[in-house]
Amino acid sequence: MPRWKYFAAVTLAIVSAPAIAQETREHFDTRFISNDTAVLLVIHPQRILSRKSKVKAEVDQMFAKVAESEGLDVRNLRQVVAQIGTPPSDGRPIRNLFDSEFWTLILRFDEPVNVESFVDKHAQEYTKAEHNRATYYKHDSRSQMWFPDNRTLVMGVERRILSLIDDPKGKGPMVSRMRSANATEDLLLEIDVRQAGPLLLASLPGEARGPGLHPVIEQATEQLKRIALTAKQTSDTPIRAQFQAIDAKNAEELHVQASALLKTAQDGWSKSRDLIRQRPVDKNTKLVDAFADEIDSVLPAIQLAVDEDQLLVRLEKEGGVDLVALLVFFMLID
Repeated sequence: MPRWKYFAAVTLAIVSAPAIAQETREHFDTRFISNDTAVLLVIHPQRILSRKSKVKAEVDQMFAKVAESEGLDVRNLRQVVAQIGTPPSDGRPIRNLFDSEFWTLILRFDEPVNVESFVDKHAQEYTKAEHNRATYYKHDSRSQMWFPDNRTLVMGVERRILSLIDDPKGKGPMVSRMRSANATEDLLLEIDVRQAGPLLLASLPGEARGPGLHPVIEQATEQLKRIALTAKQTSDTPIRAQFQAIDAKNAEELHVQASALLKTAQDGWSKSRDLIRQRPVDKNTKLVDAFADEIDSVLPAIQLAVDEDQLLVRLEKEGGVDLVALLVFFMLID
């Protein structure tokens, strides 16, 4: 399974697993956060699970197949942390943010994983290795694996795994931001645009590379310093984002650009929605229709404002959003 689809599977499985009574943590777990992390995504499953999804049955079936093929039931996840670091210093060409050299994925499970059984049955092509009295598993073409304990799996290239084995305590600017964030949120996304901007541009999908959109996005990355997004599914303001510009003037310019992009999206959605609904009926019809229904209600609810050097984006929607319906659509894209 491609890396991005496996991560999407992990993300989506979070919102389809059965709810587990668990004490709410007041602080984010910052272990294994690297010093050079430029993009950080943290997701807390049990909080998202406080609301049912219109496509729960279909998503359950989808991830039952993932569990069978991958050997780890991603519906057992308590937390997912995805972090993207800076390029290696060996001069090797880097394609974009999906290059494995950047990624470290941390999976934290609610129930213990039988590591030996998993490796014997589903990771036979991996080789056991030792570093600093810790065992990890090597592969020539896939991410290396390290189980710090039977509820945690860390995946990444070998240099990152070895670095975390040597120093598992989280370090760097992202750790400070996590410690100051509200840990009751379902989701936290932090992007250091100064470090990640060029790679973000290189990772844009084809439809975002046209002459009408790409220059706007490129200019925005030059105007921005930081992006912070949080989500709480059941809140009447389920999504909040802050785009910190280099100064107040650029924040105003970003507001103008974002307003134009939002209007374009709102005006063009009607045609896109009709095309979606005209699809031939198949096994994915319910998933696609649920996505379209959620977009119908989300687009008009987006509000933009400026506060000094920040562009603020808020989704005001009473009753919250169906995150599964919004995210599952991306699992259907080849």
